[in-house]
Amino acid sequence: VRDTGIGIAEDKQQRIFQAFEQVDESMTRRFSGTGLGLAIASRLVEMMEGRIWVLSEVDKGSEFHFTAHFELTQEEVPANEPLLKVDLNGLRVLIVDDNLTNCRILEEMLASWNMQTQSINRGSDTLEVMHANQSAGQPFDLVLVDANMPFMDGFSVAAAIKQDSKLGSAVIMMITSSDGQNEHARCKDLGIAAHLIKPLKQSELFNSIAETLGMSGTPQDKARSATAELARQIPPLKILLAEDSLVNQKLALALLEPHGHEISVVLNGRDAVEQRKSRHFDLILMDVQMPEMDGLEATRLIRKYEEETGEHVPIIAMTAHAMKGDRERCLEAGMDDYVSKPVRVRELFRTIEDCLHHDSAAEQTDESTIQKTPAMQQTAHGSESKAAEGEPMQHDHEGTKSIINWQQAMEKSEISSEALSELGQLFLTEAPRLQAEIREALKQNDAQSLRRAAHTLKSSAALFEARPAAEAALRLEMLGKENKMDEARDAFEKLELEFNRLLPAVAAHIDSTTIDKE
Repeated sequence: VRDTGIGIAEDKQQRIFQAFEQVDESMTRRFSGTGLGLAIASRLVEMMEGRIWVLSEVDKGSEFHFTAHFELTQEEVPANEPLLKVDLNGLRVLIVDDNLTNCRILEEMLASWNMQTQSINRGSDTLEVMHANQSAGQPFDLVLVDANMPFMDGFSVAAAIKQDSKLGSAVIMMITSSDGQNEHARCKDLGIAAHLIKPLKQSELFNSIAETLGMSGTPQDKARSATAELARQIPPLKILLAEDSLVNQKLALALLEPHGHEISVVLNGRDAVEQRKSRHFDLILMDVQMPEMDGLEATRLIRKYEEETGEHVPIIAMTAHAMKGDRERCLEAGMDDYVSKPVRVRELFRTIEDCLHHDSAAEQTDESTIQKTPAMQQTAHGSESKAAEGEPMQHDHEGTKSIINWQQAMEKSEISSEALSELGQLFLTEAPRLQAEIREALKQNDAQSLRRAAHTLKSSAALFEARPAAEAALRLEMLGKENKMDEARDAFEKLELEFNRLLPAVAAHIDSTTIDKE
């Protein structure tokens, strides 16, 4: 291992292999070294019956050598994980890392795949740089953030992005030095799309970016085989679906009914509470934003009712959230878990299986009458981080501003083109109605109705991988949440522009599907 650093004087070359030794005490302050690295390396080499030494001249650098004995493995060595066959050409990536070397390594990796990069070394500069690029018409497709930075760490950076009404839909990947469950939970809470562990392998980074941006290239038959395996682990269930969106209702039915589940549908939280009191269900899928009574209040009333009966029906929230704190609100209301909209079938089945497993485990330990606390509920995910959280509205190969990506929508929802066309027909009816509701909410200065209608419109557009339209709806939702009605009126013009482009595109895809079928 050769470097071109400060070098080591000959009379000090043996000392550097001892613990807590530096050639010069000032090096600890200048280079953040502790003096342990070479001592550890020396001990490892010794344990492997080898030796380690250095050749060095002051101001000319150092050259380290080591020998070691290795046994030959008797097992077949797997090949390196291949890169997925996808095109990431031209994607714009912002790298946020205080370590210049890490930035350079990431820049070189990404440049080798023809991606455009920009690096900054302070987390506090992130929003300014992102706003500048967005104003210039070149928003970043992806933000790679290091978790461990001074002053403003990666999680604080992610939180600031997600709370920004103009940047809240940004796709963020976090790079950390550990794989702890707490970091998985923090990533999920903040809507971070992926969590990568150092040191990064080139193939791992490439594949993670491809999968996060919906370009996984996974063959349909392989994906459906994995889904079928998950589905087989879940017995037929009686499920209550509380959802006011026709598109999301139809999607849930298309995903669940083929696997033998019996679905009852209600349009608001009030009806969900009444149905829970009058009928038996194995599971409740609860939308968060609904008229008359939202999913959080409905869940609280159901849990209050269950305190009297001693029962506990798992409740999974379905929400197209991208905002900090939504996870805590779901858990505090008494929900067991949640999935993001647009609902992805594997994430849904995995979450259902987790909830059923934990619910039945509680019964076996005679704890079925105990209300699950948020701390208990957070363990429902195990050690797996669901990348679908905050799942981005994706790109096609022609650029980031494409109106729609029908093929990716089919692959990610794992439904047929015909089934997606049926959802498209419903969307063509529902979207204008939701736009009218938004228009009326703006006229009446009704921030709550604005937020709810924009939330539903966002999740429906995201189902068709219509990123510009979904982002326009997201901005209105966040402005409604913040009660910024004047800004929302300006933002509504952008939403109308995007949906005037999107609806004809959906109709054209439906027509082409019909022609192909004929």
